[in-house]
Amino acid sequence: DANVLAFGATGNGYTDDTKAFQEAIDYVATLGGGTVFVPAGYYCLTETLTLPNSVGLVGELETGTARGSVLCIYGGKGTTDVSTPAVLMNHQSAVIQLAFWYPEQTFANGRAIPYPPTLVQNGSESVTIRNVTLVNSYIGIDFAKNANNSLQYVRDVYGTCLETGYINNNSFDIGRIENVTFTPDVWLSSGLPG
Repeated sequence: DANVLAFGATGNGYTDDTKAFQEAIDYVATLGGGTVFVPAGYYCLTETLTLPNSVGLVGELETGTARGSVLCIYGGKGTTDVSTPAVLMNHQSAVIQLAFWYPEQTFANGRAIPYPPTLVQNGSESVTIRNVTLVNSYIGIDFAKNANNSLQYVRDVYGTCLETGYINNNSFDIGRIENVTFTPDVWLSSGLPG
C-alpha cells in the first residue's frame, strides 16, 4: 500500500528517515490498514514509530541475519522508558522481515548503554512479529506495557538482547510464540560495525 522511499526515506544509513516512515504509516492508516514496505537498506530512526491498528511494517530480510532492511535506532539512548520504544504496536499491527540495530551501543565498565524496548505492544491484541532480527537491543520485545495485551504471534525472532529478550505480563489470552533464539552470536555474526 505504501513504500517508505515514496515518502522521502533514503535508506542511506545516515539521513534521518523517521518522518518519512511515520508519514507512510499514517497514510496507510487512512486507508483502513495495510502494508508499509521497507526495501533493503539502512534507515536511521530517531523517534518512536507508532503502528496504528491493522498496519504492518514489512521489509526484506534474510532470516536470522542483518542482511536486508535494517532499522538503525538512535532514539532513547540512556533510558529504558517503555513509552518511547523503537516501535509501538497497536491492534492487529505487524513487524515482519526487519532487523533492528543500535549503532551507538557500546559497553562502559562491562555495562551496555540502556535503551527503551525495541518492540512494545500497546494494550492491544493480535500483533505479529515475524522474521525479525534484534541485532543488539537492550530490551527486545515488551508485551507487558498496559493491560489487556493478548494473542501475540511471534515467530522466527533472532537476537542479541543485552538486558532482557522478552517480557510478557498482563496478557488475558494466549498467543503463539515459536522459534525465538537469543544468543550473542546474532550480534557477533551481523557484519555490522561495533
